[in-house]
Amino acid sequence: MLLDKAPGDAIIKIEGILQDFPEIRRFHNVKIRTAGADTFVKVNIHLPPDLSLEAVHEICDRVEDEIGKSIPRCEVFVHPEPEN
Repeated sequence: MLLDKAPGDAIIKIEGILQDFPEIRRFHNVKIRTAGADTFVKVNIHLPPDLSLEAVHEICDRVEDEIGKSIPRCEVFVHPEPEN
């Protein structure tokens, strides 16, 4: 029995959150699925290449926190990439 599904309204919330971060130049590969009451999100974000590792980590943490506040029981994985 397949229990996973892709929630339709979550993509709108997530894209809105990502667009609110001025450091994010663009994003892609937004993948969302739910399994029971849990939601799993993966996204690639492009950041300025001159940011320090510490700054990139802080931005990723903020993105994960904001998505987590918007979607209950959500596990978020953010993959940062330099914008070239």
